Amino acid sequence: MSSRAPVSSRAQRGISLFIVLAFPALIHAQRTITAADYARAEKFLAPTVNGLVVGGVVAPTWLPDGRFWYRNTTLAGAEVVVIDPVKRDRQRCDANATTCAGGTITAGAPTQGGRGGGRGGGAAATASKGEPLAMSPDGRRGAFVRDWNLWVKDIPSGQERPLHLAQEARAQRDAELKVKRRAQCQRTCQERKEKQ
Repeated sequence: MSSRAPVSSRAQRGISLFIVLAFPALIHAQRTITAADYARAEKFLAPTVNGLVVGGVVAPTWLPDGRFWYRNTTLAGAEVVVIDPVKRDRQRCDANATTCAGGTITAGAPTQGGRGGGRGGGAAATASKGEPLAMSPDGRRGAFVRDWNLWVKDIPSGQERPLHLAQEARAQRDAELKVKRRAQCQRTCQERKEKQ
């Protein structure tokens, strides 16, 4: 029996040596990347998949009465949306509309910062978590996107709020769930400590 132990030990060393020497060869023996592989990967680049994502960008244009509008992409096509942050109202119109909910819609949506960024000057305004603001013409409010929801910041008070009550309720519910989960985790940890 004692003669088998060294053989077994030698066999283990031999297998280990084989693995160490053969493994790099196996790695280099992987399939070569072809033009077809690159073509398949190109299908997942942004220009190809951007059409699959809808409603992800909001570039608001402020109206003189404190409302703002933006162009939106939906599964059904493009639309213009007019938002009244005071009344918490949203009106949707055809993408080719020149007026929507009494507001004049210009030919192209702005690319940045609403109608020139409010009163202008100084550093670009941001929300509390750093989101860029599209300032109202009077400089008193700014619109921004947070967690895929549209929010409005009152500049004088610094107060930020989601545009719809449903979003506020969801945020409050999420905060309550977080507190409950934390309390449950603390109870579970406490129980585990007591069992030890």
